[in-house]
Amino acid sequence: MTFVARRIVPGAEVLADRKFALAVDPGLASGDWGSLSQGRRILRALRARTPRPWPLHNVREAVAAPR
Repeated sequence: MTFVARRIVPGAEVLADRKFALAVDPGLASGDWGSLSQGRRILRALRARTPRPWPLHNVREAVAAPR
């Protein structure tokens, strides 16, 4: 139950980590997932499968990297 509760209501550390990641990584700011509240994230995830920004960001960076 604790895991579920933490997923629904993230702690201050998780929220601070998200804010830091958005400030440091411009790739995360390109979508709206990073700026959504936890409640909106849950509603969106229940409504439709949404891609996670981290894997997509990694793929974009790999494709854009000069060879």
